Amino acid sequence: MSAEEAGALTGAQGLSDEVADAMVENALGCFSLPLGLGLHLQVNGRGYVVPMVIEEPSVIAAVCFAAKLVAGVGGFQAEADASLMIGQLQIVRYGDPRDAAQRLRAAKEELLEWARGMLPHLTARGGGMRDLEVRAGGELELPLALGTVGGPLKVHPGVRVAHHVLGNPNARELACVIAAVGLAQNLAALRALGSVGIQKGHMALHARSVAVSAGAAPEVELAALLVTEGEVRVERAQELLGEERVAADSPETHYLRGMTPKD
Repeated sequence: MSAEEAGALTGAQGLSDEVADAMVENALGCFSLPLGLGLHLQVNGRGYVVPMVIEEPSVIAAVCFAAKLVAGVGGFQAEADASLMIGQLQIVRYGDPRDAAQRLRAAKEELLEWARGMLPHLTARGGGMRDLEVRAGGELELPLALGTVGGPLKVHPGVRVAHHVLGNPNARELACVIAAVGLAQNLAALRALGSVGIQKGHMALHARSVAVSAGAAPEVELAALLVTEGEVRVERAQELLGEERVAADSPETHYLRGMTPKD
């Protein structure tokens, strides 16, 4: 491990306030947790040293113990399904729902080709839209077992501060707050689905993180240019950072340099 890597783990070169502010909204600071190593893990014939972030004692020790036992008989065998995500579109003013569903199913191949054409680079790399289903309904369940006494609340100063900022709730109140946060996120997603769509709002915020990932300084307004183009991708951000064809006094150049355009 290099000195730079060690510094990133110990906090000497950890996440700066500027980068944290570019990653999330209403950034207050950074929150640290212990990082330990799970040892002896064998998966599909390959050995792994596993970084594990956790505040509970004995968990890492248990993983190491069990991994060593299983390694003695050949290790774990695992397989992963293809990486697939489910996207949802809400259709409104569709008339008779059965007729609308039938028409959507009839146009399935046409819709699939249209969607793949929206992201040709993703499709070329083996991704893109795979299938279309017409369905409705859903629910949100949040089984929670929480505590506010002992454990990390006593040991971790960041946990104590977060608990204080929240108003020092008891376990039942904390469960209600967490459930309400989940419902608020779900409501925001449903509202976006019924109006401008998830992508428009999410990508505008996600663009800041993409710009930093591409190597831009947090204060550089590359994110605005990515959103304007409609291509919020790390590859495109890197291209824009390396481009020299943009005029020196154009708004785009000032975005990249974090400057204010001249009058």
